Amino acid sequence: MSLPVTSVPFTKIGNKKMNLPIIMDKIGNEYGIMVDNQFVGVRYYDVEESIEKKLLKTFIHPQSRKHFHLSLMIINHHDIPPHIDNDLNVVINYYLQTANATTKFWNPKNTQLNAVKIKNQVDGRLFIKEDLECMGNFKAETNDLWMLDVSKIHSVESTCNDLRIAYCFQSNKVTYSDIINNLDKFIL
Repeated sequence: MSLPVTSVPFTKIGNKKMNLPIIMDKIGNEYGIMVDNQFVGVRYYDVEESIEKKLLKTFIHPQSRKHFHLSLMIINHHDIPPHIDNDLNVVINYYLQTANATTKFWNPKNTQLNAVKIKNQVDGRLFIKEDLECMGNFKAETNDLWMLDVSKIHSVESTCNDLRIAYCFQSNKVTYSDIINNLDKFIL
């Protein structure tokens, strides 16, 4: 597989229709707040073994599967502020529902950048949009597969509160550059 060389921290890998269930049994991690006794933000759910095997077999090269953890991501708010992900370098998202959202990547306007750490973050941070300038964005479609360098500042914006749902291949063992430079070793 070959993709165009890109200087942005995101790349569309492809689009493939699969019939997959959305099962939200066990929460792995969540990042957000409670509003009127309702969680608002991003939740990552554990994935049943049969679904995980099917997705890994479909998208990830056998020798590289050990580098990834799979989860089901549910975003239930129209605006996820600029942030870097907690304890992750790269994700490959397979989008089931997109909420017509745009993922934006950001650069700092200057070297003094205010960052906020929320309670369950180790190395992830939230940033103030006014301190940043957008350096690129994309809008995923249903069944798209996108790779993101989540060690870079990014946000999600939508005009509605529809759910955004994706299966996420997450890794803190390899980087975005590792995969881009050796795509045939990672992606089927």
